[in-house]
Amino acid sequence: MQPLLPTDSTAYSQWAGAESDNVIIQTMASNDLIFVVLGVTLIIWFTLLFSLYRLDRKLTRLENSR
Repeated sequence: MQPLLPTDSTAYSQWAGAESDNVIIQTMASNDLIFVVLGVTLIIWFTLLFSLYRLDRKLTRLENSR
């Protein structure tokens, strides 16, 4: 009986449709570039959340002043 979800890396390469994608992922993982991508993504998310928080505070103050 085969598992419902394959757990090996061939499942991703079959889904992506090319073996070159697998090489890129292996290169990024081996050179720790995946952590750079993760770091940049987290910085973007925290910046967006912080901006939304500040906008909400400003709107609340504006609504209360009227």
